[in-house]
Formats: sequence, C-alpha cells, structure tokens
Amino acid sequence: MMTKDEMAAADEDVVRIHDPEGSARPSEKMPRTAKCIGTFEWASSPMNSREDTLFISGNRDRSRWILWVGMPDLWDFRFSDRWVQFLRASCPRGGMTAKAAAEKLVTAVYRSEIEKSDLKRPLIVRGGTLLEETAMRDLADAIWGVHRPCSR
Repeated sequence: MMTKDEMAAADEDVVRIHDPEGSARPSEKMPRTAKCIGTFEWASSPMNSREDTLFISGNRDRSRWILWVGMPDLWDFRFSDRWVQFLRASCPRGGMTAKAAAEKLVTAVYRSEIEKSDLKRPLIVRGGTLLEETAMRDLADAIWGVHRPCSR
C-alpha cells in the first residue's frame, strides 16, 4: 500500500480529467486572464453540432495548469450569444509553459473522450491566441490521426 507521500508524488505528473457534468460548481469561474488555445467544431447536421473553445489558466497558487472548455449555452432558449465555461482538466505546472501544458491537457482530454464515446475528428479546427491554426491542426492530427482530405 502506498503512503500518503508516495501517492502525492505519483499524482504530480498525472493529468486530472474532470467530468464535465459534475466538476464545475457554479462558484468556479474561468479567470479573465485565461488564454484561448483554439476551437474544435463538429457538425453532423444543423441540429447536431458541438463547438469546444479551449482556454488555459493557472490556479491561484500557481501550482497547476487548468484547461477550461467554453461552449454555447444549449439550454438558453432565447438563442442569445451566452456561453458557459467549465473546468475540464488540470496538471501540475512543473516548469511547463502554457503552450506545452495546453497540448498535454487537450490531448489527454480528447483521447479519454475518444475511448469513452468514439468521438470523431472535428470538421473545423481554429487557432486561438496561444496556438496558431497550424499548431491546432497538428494537435488534432496527434489526437485523431493525420487528416487526408479527399482529392480527385
């Protein structure tokens, strides 16, 4: 059996993936200093779409990186531009840059979701302020495999 110190040391390198249904309490808000990583969009029909805009921030004591996901509020029946953000994953800072942490967290979150739900590759990939569009496409290739568009 592991001691408390051994469990804490083992947890240092672990990416914690938070359940989007229950992880973000209403008191948890994305900080205004969070940087936009980029966006993944899926659309299989006009009534079946998903848009994940990804953000990264540090926690208050600067010991962890936190991945946030913002998406349109699907329960807003007034069809306003209201968005909801929730905490999706976190990892220790450990000297990692925001860019490296973003790549690590995004990869871990979507690989986990692929295992659970067979999530397909997003149709639209956009860059943000932290990762340019080409870097986001490279990240999508690393997660879902290289995208080869059809050609004639």
